[in-house]
Amino acid sequence: MQRILHKLLLWHTMERWGRTQHAFQQQFASNTLAHKAIRSDADTRLNTIATLWTREPALHTTLFADKPADSSDIHGYLEQAVYGPYKMIASLTPWLQPTPATPISPELTLLWDDALPNDEVLALGYRALWPVAQQLGASTSTIAPLSSQMVLEPISVLDLDAPLQWLGSLGGMAARWAAEEIEKAGLVVLPGGKSFLSRFRSATQTEADQGQRLLAECWLLARLGPAYYILALQQGLLAKDADWLTTIEPALFHGLGYLNILEPQCILLHETLDRIRPGLNSLFKISDTTPPMGSDDHHLLWKTVEAQIPETQRFTDRHLERAQQLVPALLDNRLIAARPLYPMDAVREKLEGIYQADRGELTTSNRDDVYTVLNQTTELPATPREIITAGWLTTLHQLDDQLAEMFTTAAQPNTPAMTPLNLLSGYRQQQDYLLIKSLETTSVHQVLLSR
Repeated sequence: MQRILHKLLLWHTMERWGRTQHAFQQQFASNTLAHKAIRSDADTRLNTIATLWTREPALHTTLFADKPADSSDIHGYLEQAVYGPYKMIASLTPWLQPTPATPISPELTLLWDDALPNDEVLALGYRALWPVAQQLGASTSTIAPLSSQMVLEPISVLDLDAPLQWLGSLGGMAARWAAEEIEKAGLVVLPGGKSFLSRFRSATQTEADQGQRLLAECWLLARLGPAYYILALQQGLLAKDADWLTTIEPALFHGLGYLNILEPQCILLHETLDRIRPGLNSLFKISDTTPPMGSDDHHLLWKTVEAQIPETQRFTDRHLERAQQLVPALLDNRLIAARPLYPMDAVREKLEGIYQADRGELTTSNRDDVYTVLNQTTELPATPREIITAGWLTTLHQLDDQLAEMFTTAAQPNTPAMTPLNLLSGYRQQQDYLLIKSLETTSVHQVLLSR
């Protein structure tokens, strides 16, 4: 897929547009003069962005060009189609605040418990403290005095119903883990007497902070898998984060291979990023000539992370394989709360073989064989991490079709600028519903199996 990275960034910016529009409609729904004025201002800005996207043919042409992406189209395309609109949308979000009564999603707590299987007490503590933090402003500085543990990152009001964005809520715990590991770096010694962490004990504060952040990002990738790489890629580029581009992304991509969870879509994203990296260095004003980390450093880093996170808590190749099995169902707009124990095509072939041998009749001699095969249609519940991963993989699969349909709709005569974007928002809302419903359903399935 050419320009998959461009499409992902544009898709996410359009997603933020839709969520922002919906949030303003919800929070400023009354007919008071104040609410009308706020809605009018927001609608004007959002319509300006929509007009830019839907009335500029060059955006469509660049996005679906046949040639591979390179640095030549970075400044023009990304600045015009992504960074400019994203900044305008971000300027509206300070108006949107969670209310004290906003409950935390039970489906989100399922994701936390899946990612932190041996930290149930901490997860329960977060759930107890979170409503308090929301009432006090939902900031980490507010909730920190209430607990000796690191807190979960506050969730934007735009992301309360956005399960693909929930992975970032574990950033606070990752930072705490990284800080503690650096503090005890002398105890973390790998075969050969080397430790990636030990270099930070005598580092400058800036270097120590960079090392802590790098370890935290690796902690998140090890627990959350390729879905976190995709989310981090999106967030790092939209934030024009120079450290993320030069240091963290290469380390995360190396980690995907090291942990044997290198999904093909992630390879495409990384290859596209490498082709446009020189242009991004210019766009992000990166002039640092410090040599990047080499493969030996990355390998040592991941050996350190691997030594500190048990395999039972990591996102493994088995999780990835099961997540990939869920994608076809989500593409068909079906729930992905469970996966078949055996491939359904193989089960169907076995049944057809039995019936063909007995001329399509259920007989005394083949009855046991038939029921044995039918028992193989058993489904097992998917885990929350597998469901979210399948959601991200499905999103990448659908980028071409959804964006092409949006631009085709925009090209129709007399089409209002917001109509194509509302079409895209409809797709997003449908997927959000299926993912959240799948998380809810799989929790019930797990309870039933445990009885």
